[in-house]
Amino acid sequence: MSVFLQSLNELANNKKITISVCIYGHLTTSLLKPILISHNRHIAGLATMTSLDDARYCYLVDFWSNKHGVITQHEYILTKTKDKTLKATSYETHQSHVMPEDKSDSDRIYVSRRAFRESVKAPKGMRVAESNQGLIAMLDNPRSSTIVFSCDNQSEVQQIALDCYRLRSAYGRQLKIIVRETQQCLRYADEKFLLRSGANFISHAQIPPMRFMTQVEAIQGQMLTRPIPDSLEALLKYDLKFGSKGYLQNQDFSQYCIDVISHSTHSNVNFALIKLNLLPGMTAEECLRLCHIRRDGDVVTACNKALYVLFSAIRHSDIDIALNNIFEFPVRDLFHSTHTFDTQLDIETELKFIVQDEAVISDDVSALATERKIFHTATNSITDVPPLFAVKKTIELKERS
Repeated sequence: MSVFLQSLNELANNKKITISVCIYGHLTTSLLKPILISHNRHIAGLATMTSLDDARYCYLVDFWSNKHGVITQHEYILTKTKDKTLKATSYETHQSHVMPEDKSDSDRIYVSRRAFRESVKAPKGMRVAESNQGLIAMLDNPRSSTIVFSCDNQSEVQQIALDCYRLRSAYGRQLKIIVRETQQCLRYADEKFLLRSGANFISHAQIPPMRFMTQVEAIQGQMLTRPIPDSLEALLKYDLKFGSKGYLQNQDFSQYCIDVISHSTHSNVNFALIKLNLLPGMTAEECLRLCHIRRDGDVVTACNKALYVLFSAIRHSDIDIALNNIFEFPVRDLFHSTHTFDTQLDIETELKFIVQDEAVISDDVSALATERKIFHTATNSITDVPPLFAVKKTIELKERS
């Protein structure tokens, strides 16, 4: 990197020209930006632009120098205009409408009764409503109160997001909004949608009640600085409805991948394409019989020497867990090796090969690759355990004569 930047710097000085280098991809900010900052002696400036929604971008100038001097840490909001140009507004100016700090009701906590298990009583002092809608009706012009919504079904996500957005828009950034998942139902895309709507954070179903109350205490005094969309219409564009699940033929799979890449540019939701190389002697159809995809947006296709899985919305740290959840056997035992494609260029190159190397899959096998339920739990009792496993049995002692 140092040699490359130094060469560009020498070329620009010798030719008396300006060289602009544009880098894109999800690793740019997390991986390349720190390296570029450390090589600041070879570059005149560094700026990053990230999408806020379809019409707005955040433009951060880390540093920028010319013959007049150097500027650092300047942030702008770029907004698309009707004539398809970008209008820059200083972030400080954009935030000038923020309401003054008001702590008059900071000790109030409004909570939906369903946020606690039936056996758990809400702590004293909390204002409890029987439902999320009852919770909204109970609010009395909140400014810095804490509001806890409950969520036990994925069908509730959109309504909760709309309620969060309306409250955040009406009462400002001091309001603390928590979404408490009471049964495992939220996907990664749902969590991103709720956070974008104005929720401060999401407490997952695995968090026990005592830990949840610690989270509520920890959020006191905080103010939301994350930007939210300008309108409900802009917010709803982030409520991702993928429309496909399970096995797709190779051409359809390729087009679907292209669509997901396009959506992710504005939604900032991570996706991943994984190649699963087959073991010698195994066929794609045999492996596909053991694949059962449950989540909306996750698709699989088959080539002669590999299966390809696209997770349309996933944290990259969760890829291995997700792969093992869709196959009946551990991936390390079922496949020779795996490879994850990280960049848009690599994915587009691989899609060409996927279309060319299509494997023929029967209808009954392709149907097996789709499961109806996203989350399911094992219901087998001890009596259902196959006899090849050891079970407890009372030892009978023979009486001595």
